[in-house]
Amino acid sequence: MKTIALLGSILLVLASCSSSQSIVDEQTFDCGSGQALDIQAGLQMAQMRSRGTDFGGDRATLIVNVFNNSHNEITIKNVSADQISDPQATYSFDRGNLNVDVTIADGEEHTFEIPMTARGVGSPDVTSRSSSGRSPEIVMAVRVTLSTGDSYRCRYSVGSPL
Repeated sequence: MKTIALLGSILLVLASCSSSQSIVDEQTFDCGSGQALDIQAGLQMAQMRSRGTDFGGDRATLIVNVFNNSHNEITIKNVSADQISDPQATYSFDRGNLNVDVTIADGEEHTFEIPMTARGVGSPDVTSRSSSGRSPEIVMAVRVTLSTGDSYRCRYSVGSPL
């Protein structure tokens, strides 16, 4: 009798797991034209102090502008940024993260300011500069996460502070 009850329970569990409706809870979208969100980012640096690994580092702010093209109201829960590794980069940025609860109506935009810390990673080498004499670009990965769990990830070249 216990075996029949156990088998019945197992069948009920298997039947509930094989539901014909598959629900996708969270999705990640790459930024691009035609997406529900238009995201732009730029780096704002304070005066750079020196090239070494100063205690505390230099302060920077990543400005992230989110425009809602979704035809629905959206709520942003998190905006984060990470530097994409580049051996020629003259600065290293700590991860920036901003937990928020911001609702953006359709056709509206909101600007987020993510505080970050930058540290020089050595003296700039003449050979690492581009032909225009500028230091290599700094590439950031920006992620905007909605209250639904969906997120949008973008890559931006934000320019070197030198």
